[in-house]
Amino acid sequence: MLVGRAVDIVVISAFVTGVPGDDTVLVLSGEAGVGKTALLDAAAEIAAWNGTRVLRAAALEFEAGLRFGTLNQLLQPMAGYVDRLEASHRDAMRVIMGLEPGSLPATLLAGAATLALLRVWAGAEGGPVLLVIDDLQWLDLASSMVLIYALRRLGVTDIRLLAAALRCR
Repeated sequence: MLVGRAVDIVVISAFVTGVPGDDTVLVLSGEAGVGKTALLDAAAEIAAWNGTRVLRAAALEFEAGLRFGTLNQLLQPMAGYVDRLEASHRDAMRVIMGLEPGSLPATLLAGAATLALLRVWAGAEGGPVLLVIDDLQWLDLASSMVLIYALRRLGVTDIRLLAAALRCR
C-alpha cells in the first residue's frame, strides 16, 4: 500500500473495477515526483488482480514529435491480432506497429484501425481492458488524436484509459 495515498487508491480502484458504461477516462495530474507513476503501478496491479488486461505505455519527451510513437508502444501486445483486421486497417496497423515498412497512415485511418483492433482484442480475449499511459504531457499529437477517436467511438465496452500528466500551471 502506498503511504498516505489511501483515498487515491480507493478512487483508482473504483475506476479500474467499474462496470461498462461508467467513466472511461481518468487522468491523474500533479507536480513531478509526487507519485503519479506509483499510483499507475498500483492501478495496473489492482486491475490485473481483478482480471483486467493491462496495456501500458510511457510517453517520452524525445518521442513527442514521432507520429504514433506512444500508440506503437501501447498496442504492441496486440500485434498477434492485427491479421484479424480487414485489409486497410491491417495494413495501417502493421505500419504503425513497425511490423512492415511503409508510409504512416492518415490519422483518421489510424484511428479507425486502432478502434477495430481494440474491439477485436477485447472480443477475442474477453474481460475488461485498462490502457495506462504515463507522462501524458509528452504524448505525440498523432497518438493523442487516434486514442481520442477510438475511445469516443467504443460505445459501452469495458475499455478504460488511466493516464498521468504533469499539472499544467
